[in-house]
Amino acid sequence: MSHETIMIIIEYMLRILVLIVGTYAIKLIKQYKLQQWVDFCVRAAEQIFNEPGLGKEKKEYVIQQVLKRFNISREELDILIEASVEELNRLQRNLAESP
Repeated sequence: MSHETIMIIIEYMLRILVLIVGTYAIKLIKQYKLQQWVDFCVRAAEQIFNEPGLGKEKKEYVIQQVLKRFNISREELDILIEASVEELNRLQRNLAESP
């Protein structure tokens, strides 16, 4: 093989590598933005619906806000909401327990 052929092969291998890494990086960034938006909406719902017993209204508010912005299944969204609520509850417990 000539030097020129080897350089072309290396160039195409690098392009494929950049494409794979770029695709993965974009997916991670979108996932991070989605989780940040879910966290933001959960905190907003906690402020808007601050009366006891409004859990369903809070969750529906978060679902509607997230689905306006992201294309995600309701099952996946439900998992993200539950994780965000659990984190918020954990933070609130830690604040209540600290002197």
